Amino acid sequence: MSNESIQVMQRGAAAILVLGLLFVLLWTLRRRGVAQFSLNRAFGGGARRLSVVERLPLTSQHSLFLVETTDQLLLLGSSPSGINLIETVGRKGPSSSPSWPEGQAHLER
Repeated sequence: MSNESIQVMQRGAAAILVLGLLFVLLWTLRRRGVAQFSLNRAFGGGARRLSVVERLPLTSQHSLFLVETTDQLLLLGSSPSGINLIETVGRKGPSSSPSWPEGQAHLER
């Protein structure tokens, strides 16, 4: 083999190694919830119909999530045993503010 072909193979192997490390890094960040990406949306997929508006950690294993859909807000509680729906709030026109009565506690369930 000539010196030039060895250099081409080394550059190709280095490029594959860098792309592999980048894939592992992105996969790890996505599993931990730090990064979010979707190839479906990147290549012309549909608009997102579900999004996490806010997350409130209560303990190391318990959290509250405020999830927005196209027509309502969902308050979800997560624990090691699963995810529970706590409250569903419909939309009131374009203001998109919750329709909870004033002063009522909604975590009583």
